[in-house]
Amino acid sequence: MQRVHVGDRAVWGDTVVSLDTGKTVPFSAYPNAIGAGPMLLNNGRIDIEPAKEGLDNYEVVDAVTLRSVVGFNSSGQLVFLTIHDANVYQEAQIAKALGLTYAMNLDGGSSTGLWYEGRYLTVPQRALATAIVVEER
Repeated sequence: MQRVHVGDRAVWGDTVVSLDTGKTVPFSAYPNAIGAGPMLLNNGRIDIEPAKEGLDNYEVVDAVTLRSVVGFNSSGQLVFLTIHDANVYQEAQIAKALGLTYAMNLDGGSSTGLWYEGRYLTVPQRALATAIVVEER
């Protein structure tokens, strides 16, 4: 997984590569996207560079608050977790201790919610406009 840096050349296309099949899919098949950051773990190493990602304000990096994380463990399993009362550096340490190899900070604070098997494990403190939904096939 590589990080994009300020000044890197960007190429825009009208297709993306499907993670499921490796085949090219029209970008129009994905009507929505979610931004996240900063990156927490890269190949098992804590790798936080919020300034390079344009996310170096206090609320994102240093505030001790509810946190949401998405990542992968060494088996390639997708993992979502919420953490109470952490900054991004503590969040990265927790994600690493739980065995994640790649991890990204998601929206946090009052937007933090985690629904699993029909109930909230972490109840959001406000109405949410978007959510990441994972369905078992």
